[in-house]
Amino acid sequence: ALFRRWYEGSLGSSLQIPLTVHCLHGTGDEEELEAVKLRLQEASSQGAWLLLHNAHTCPALLSQLPTLLESHPPRETWKVWLSACGHAHIPTPLLQSASKVVLDAPKSVRASLLHSLNCLAGHALSCSTRPEWLPLLHNTAMLHATLRLRKETYDHAWTQDYHWTHTHFMDTVSYMMREFRSSEVPGASGVRPVSWCGMRHMITEVFYGSAVTDPTDSIVLTALTEYWIHSGSCRREAGRYHIPSNFYTPGTKLSALTQAVEAASPPLVFTAELCGLYFSLAIHLGWEDYLFPALSVLSTHLSKHASLATPTSHTHPQRTSITGNTQSTRPFRPTQSLPPADKLPSFIPVPSQMPELASVPSPLLRSLACHPTLIGTLPLADTVSKLLEYIPTGWKKEALSERLHRHGADTSYALFLKSETGRMAECLQEIHTSLQVIRSSLLSSSWGDTLPNSAHLVELVLCLLQGKVPQCWLALVGPSAPPASWPLREWVQDLVLRYAFLDRVLAGGLAKTPTYWLGAFFDPQTFLSIMQQNVIRSSSSGKTAMEHLSFHAELTNRDKDHIRDPPPDGELFVYGAYLWGCGYEKTTALELHDIPPKSQVPIGLPVLHLRLSPRSDQPSLPTAVAGGGEHKGPFVFHCPCLASNAGRGLGLRSLFTLTVTNPETTPAKWATRSTAVTLRPF
Repeated sequence: ALFRRWYEGSLGSSLQIPLTVHCLHGTGDEEELEAVKLRLQEASSQGAWLLLHNAHTCPALLSQLPTLLESHPPRETWKVWLSACGHAHIPTPLLQSASKVVLDAPKSVRASLLHSLNCLAGHALSCSTRPEWLPLLHNTAMLHATLRLRKETYDHAWTQDYHWTHTHFMDTVSYMMREFRSSEVPGASGVRPVSWCGMRHMITEVFYGSAVTDPTDSIVLTALTEYWIHSGSCRREAGRYHIPSNFYTPGTKLSALTQAVEAASPPLVFTAELCGLYFSLAIHLGWEDYLFPALSVLSTHLSKHASLATPTSHTHPQRTSITGNTQSTRPFRPTQSLPPADKLPSFIPVPSQMPELASVPSPLLRSLACHPTLIGTLPLADTVSKLLEYIPTGWKKEALSERLHRHGADTSYALFLKSETGRMAECLQEIHTSLQVIRSSLLSSSWGDTLPNSAHLVELVLCLLQGKVPQCWLALVGPSAPPASWPLREWVQDLVLRYAFLDRVLAGGLAKTPTYWLGAFFDPQTFLSIMQQNVIRSSSSGKTAMEHLSFHAELTNRDKDHIRDPPPDGELFVYGAYLWGCGYEKTTALELHDIPPKSQVPIGLPVLHLRLSPRSDQPSLPTAVAGGGEHKGPFVFHCPCLASNAGRGLGLRSLFTLTVTNPETTPAKWATRSTAVTLRPF
């Protein structure tokens, strides 16, 4: 639609050059490729313009497109246009040979609001003479901005990646235009009022909510819609952000409305209050996570040029808030599952004491072989030796088989432990093997020549020199591993603690393990499924066997060291979980509460009591999401729990839910704050 609008007002329309639009569907078959060849032939012979829409869906076509274009004789008016989303499958030669126009989405509330208003035609502004019509358009544009930019404010604002575009906004405005026009037509009973509930229903269930399947996301969508779309939101001085006064004058031109938005006081800044309904000075723009590391790499590789300043460490860049203060992006360090820093292994070098990558010569093997004095200045030999002593070698095969046999050879629980211990033993063995190769090379006289020329060993040596986590170790442990931003000291400590927990579970078994650290498992979902199967098999009630069973957790005021006996069947005591987006009060009634805006770090939770129960036995308290309505407290919020924050935004199903009951606070307050529980502190 945007291309057609530009074409109608461009040189192509004035010169009467025909335009052909061919939509690609991404099938990648020969029939689609032949259709494109036919369109190219027709456009070339007629000297017309050809637009290949959604070109990123056909990588095979994009790779052949330069050859296809060269086969046609050039003509003065013949042009081929491609519309595509940014994708890695777009060939580099095609990008280099084409003229590119990048259409980026607005990155702030003000820019999004201005963009939405500019897209409205004149008949949309003059659709109704009601005084609330223009304020409603303003609030609808604000709702579209907050829904789309919410993910930019919170790293994990939605459980799935929703692509809400300009089309959703225009469909909503079109429906509102029909609603206002029909309400102004006199009927038998006079002019009927505008159905605000109907408009909210269409937004939350049809226009924006048709793709929303997660219950938490539905609560957030409904809460934000209730906040912006109701009769009271269109009044003067309503809400924290006041609508500019020009919107209350019917018939105001678009230019006057945009000028009023630009001069709005207070300014429409990009804050978490708009997207999360609470005040926060901390701003997180998603592109900073890409921009600062990219600039750091660029400055490191170009540091030899005299025109560039000496590079400094950009391992943990600073983010700037709207107040001008800086906020550190240093990742959160675990405080519950790991011992204090002074008790961590002291042999692993601290990253701040290690030289940066720019001070280490680029060809590692050749430089260290030619300059053996570097080994004396870097604690590489001591680090490797102590790592081999500290990291366990795993379980012996015969001893592991004997311990697994105690839990039953073919039971689901024994097979699960076999899988978990096998993966842990494989990780530990591979790490030991790599470290032993490096130590053997260090003990030789010409160790640079004896070290195998392997990519992962080269990377391992570099990371050990700098105290960083090697990528090969991260890939070995898998998604359950802490991120690469963790220091090597804490990363190794976490792996050793996970091994110790698995060893304790092997010794005690299901009946003698009082508390479980679900974050230590590679696949905690399988463990919970096994517990669910055991309850169904052991239950003699047909009701339990037929109904859907699910885990629901409750906060306790107990620590794991105070629990000696395991809970009854179908229940679990879980420790090592973390709460994101809010805090909790342990000393009084275990209630959730707001945290300071800049304290966006997870909070370690006490032991959670998990119960497996049928859906009919779960509390059926009101779950109203906005203002209470006809419902009165207490309200229930089912806080989702995932393995880590890496699973948020990918549409992964939560492992269980933490039930939070409050006599006054609705679930919308915690849902809009992206409150969630994770088994890992990242």
